[in-house]
Amino acid sequence: MAEFSSRGNNIRNPDLVAPGRSVASLRAPGSYNDTNYPAAVVADRFFRGSGSSQAAAVVSGAAALLLQQRPTLTPDQLKALLTTSARP
Repeated sequence: MAEFSSRGNNIRNPDLVAPGRSVASLRAPGSYNDTNYPAAVVADRFFRGSGSSQAAAVVSGAAALLLQQRPTLTPDQLKALLTTSARP
């Protein structure tokens, strides 16, 4: 887990964590990050970023694929599928 990831405390803990360090994503040419972090550009089309925004995109993509396959899933069922199939 990345050093910036929440590990929770004795009261609240994350239900699920996902990769969020050095994740390649689509680049937004001319954006703030694109302009200020040119070393993160990968092959002109992609940008390598880190943080909870990157991790959230990974989980959102997994959720979208599950809902595409099983459109009648409830939010609780979707969460259960994500959390029970995760590795400790």
